[in-house]
Amino acid sequence: MVSRLRFEKVCQNIGRGDGLRDKLNRIVSTRLLILFGFFIGFGPVIALLFSGMNIEDALFDFAYYRIESALSLRQLEGYIIPLGLILFTAKQLIFEKTKITEKISRDISLVITQLLLGYFLAFSTLYLLLDFSFFFGSVASMPFVLGFFITLLVIDMVLSNNELIDAVKQSCKEKKSFLNKTQIIAIIEVGLLLAAGLALALPNTWDMSGFAANQPEIKSGQWGNMEPQYAVIEATIPVFTSQPEFQYWPSDDDGSDWNVHIFIPSISDSQLDSKQLGVAILLHGYGGADIEVYRDTLELIASHGLVTIFPQYISDLDLSSVDSDFELIYEEGGSNHPQHQTRYDMAWLGINRAISALNITSGGELAEVLQQHTGANTTIDMTNLWIGGHSMGGGTTFSVLDRGLELGWGSSSLQISLEASWVHAQQGNPLRGNMSNLPDHTWAQITEYSSDITVHPCQARWQHSRIWQRDSTIALNDSQVQYLRIESDYYGFPRMIASHYIQASFIHDNFADLAYYSRIDAQAARIATQPQLFTADSQLLISAQSFLVDENQQMTDLGQWSDGTQVNGITMIEDPLSKPIVDGTYCTN
Repeated sequence: MVSRLRFEKVCQNIGRGDGLRDKLNRIVSTRLLILFGFFIGFGPVIALLFSGMNIEDALFDFAYYRIESALSLRQLEGYIIPLGLILFTAKQLIFEKTKITEKISRDISLVITQLLLGYFLAFSTLYLLLDFSFFFGSVASMPFVLGFFITLLVIDMVLSNNELIDAVKQSCKEKKSFLNKTQIIAIIEVGLLLAAGLALALPNTWDMSGFAANQPEIKSGQWGNMEPQYAVIEATIPVFTSQPEFQYWPSDDDGSDWNVHIFIPSISDSQLDSKQLGVAILLHGYGGADIEVYRDTLELIASHGLVTIFPQYISDLDLSSVDSDFELIYEEGGSNHPQHQTRYDMAWLGINRAISALNITSGGELAEVLQQHTGANTTIDMTNLWIGGHSMGGGTTFSVLDRGLELGWGSSSLQISLEASWVHAQQGNPLRGNMSNLPDHTWAQITEYSSDITVHPCQARWQHSRIWQRDSTIALNDSQVQYLRIESDYYGFPRMIASHYIQASFIHDNFADLAYYSRIDAQAARIATQPQLFTADSQLLISAQSFLVDENQQMTDLGQWSDGTQVNGITMIEDPLSKPIVDGTYCTN
């Protein structure tokens, strides 16, 4: 009786196993799991699209939070291939040596394989979209890892299909097809997936194998090495104290999320009570109001002893009331965008909110913070000024600087830094700014990036001319106003890509140190070490100016790849408006 009950129980278990086996077979054969894995991988972007973002902003947000992981894969250069092969071989041996031959186990393996395959395919799709608009080939590790593991997963899926393998063997042996329709479709599917995996992996295999030449490394003591002279404290105040009343302001924005970030050097250990500290103002690019985008730049500047102001200002406005026949015009580095007024006025408001908050005499809301970290009678000295902008912030700089010059800003020392600059207001608009008031001691760097497909280089070239010629009045010294072109270099690994986003902290790498942060480092030091300031340092001032004028090519020569090949480096272009751009055209046309 007992034996009969046990027999029936075993039969029931087998029946249940067969039922689950059939379900898994059906699910695996439909490839729905690949599609499900794809949607899991694409899930974060889909969620952002449903939240109201457009596809470009959703991809940017996705890249922002994933790029650190992608860059960390560079540390596994030379290890990913053997590690992947070891895991793949171990998985195959487990099924063979431990005699896990039940079909149910194979089906579970296929379920996991198909989910992972869909997930990696989703990330591959996202990578291709991001590479086209953001990475520009700079991230070799991500496509390699995706392609390598897609290839291994496809091979694993094929090896798990004994019926397909047997049919292929028999077809080859007897030289006629024994494949059914489902198996023919499976072979086509495998071929496409292998092609996708190999297309991603093979172009980057040499780079990730560990044999490619490496970038030159920045050394201790060099400009751009990110070694702070002072610790930095961050403070934040709101831009608005009441409902915003700007033109085209979005009706659903009450202004409460807009802030001004102030970075204060901590020098309270000094015995000197009265100190003067220079000031820096950084103006962000379109959609770049998040403090984390420029944190590395802001902290680097402030670490030299400059009180650094980062005003958030709006990118997207409600233009529904603009006339339908409005014609957008670009000319001579400027445009007639209706957004200019609100953007520039809001940036100016934020800067002045920060200046007022730091005023000890009037008891500003950050006066106590400033005193706590710099001393009882510290004042900020607007006559020693670093001012710069990236992309949209480059155009904004002209309006802000014009207003500041009328108040005496930069009258002792002035450094301008425009990175991948976008348009300012067009001629005839007072927002365009008046550069004829630039003092003789003005230094400026206007920078173009060779792989920048976001802004047109002519915009920066016209802006260089405006600063250099002081709006067609008396030109500044040639050596003080430089136009630089940062060149990409694909020779070794990681690749050096001079893109529009090299200033962003989340893609901060060694190339950014060499081509961007080194110059910002020296520019900030040139202002902070002025003799009127507490942070004065004549030797450091000489060193910074020597670097910025490119004495002995110390700024433009970025060194050599590890095998001795010269890096493309930085090209200094004299009178860029008179020179053709890469496609052979002239900006004056």
